[in-house]
Amino acid sequence: MNWDKVKKPGYILPISIGSKAYEMLTKGSERAAVHSVFRNAINLQYEDDYLITAMPESFSASCQSVILSEADFNTLKSSITVFDGAQYTNSPMLLQKTRIIDLSIPDFEKFPAFKKLPVEVLKEAVKSYKEAFGSKSIASGLAPILGGSGNLYTEAADRGLQELKESLCSERLEGIKAALFGFIGLGPGLTPSGDDFIYGCLAALYYFWAYKDKDRSILEKTAAEIAVMANKKTTIISYNMLRSCIAGEFNESVRDFCISLLNSKYSEAFMEKVLRIGSSSGADIMTGMLFTFESLLDKEVKNEIKMPN
Repeated sequence: MNWDKVKKPGYILPISIGSKAYEMLTKGSERAAVHSVFRNAINLQYEDDYLITAMPESFSASCQSVILSEADFNTLKSSITVFDGAQYTNSPMLLQKTRIIDLSIPDFEKFPAFKKLPVEVLKEAVKSYKEAFGSKSIASGLAPILGGSGNLYTEAADRGLQELKESLCSERLEGIKAALFGFIGLGPGLTPSGDDFIYGCLAALYYFWAYKDKDRSILEKTAAEIAVMANKKTTIISYNMLRSCIAGEFNESVRDFCISLLNSKYSEAFMEKVLRIGSSSGADIMTGMLFTFESLLDKEVKNEIKMPN
């Protein structure tokens, strides 16, 4: 790895980098296989099937992302030829002055200007986001779960959704895990709709438990078991996405959306940023988050009704 402080001609200086990508690129992982190249993403495959994704600066980062200027992204893209066995060497990438993105879940007790809100206020925030999301009339993937005519995938997921809602309403992690297993690999694409939905569910669970100041270690175990199953049943891109959930490090846009909802700061801009993830992934991630937040808050309402005055 070249640690020169000044950018040189032909060298790439990332704007920011996810913590896992930084770890991979600085621990001696010099060579990678070129997994895939898209219009706005380059996936490089390292040891243990870890993918590092380079993206231009207009996209939100994950813990395995390297965010580049548009010019550097195009430079990197033009330097890569995709063919079986293609290799990429990290040496032209300078990391010494790169901002490392912290995607860890905040301690809500210490979060500036953050205060716990009544359940009904949070339910109104979910309702507002659901209405805004529904107005887009997204018919693909699992989005119709939140209201719509349904499709082949929502029909296939129907039974699992009932089991998932019941388990979320009682916070039974074994039931949640069993239900989510059924979504792994559901749908077409490099990140099938079911995997994106799981990612959204886990994001909502992690953030809600942090908000309630609950021990997340058992939730991490559940996420790890889901990732192990994903390694057997879905694509390597989805596997990397779901594996990143274990540490609770979710995409920047997903993090910002969860924090805004739990602070009841409704803004359609937060939702729009999530919807920009992938070609359709954002919609399925949003579906998973809203479905899960709604179910968890229903549980909170039931608990309040049971409590004596």
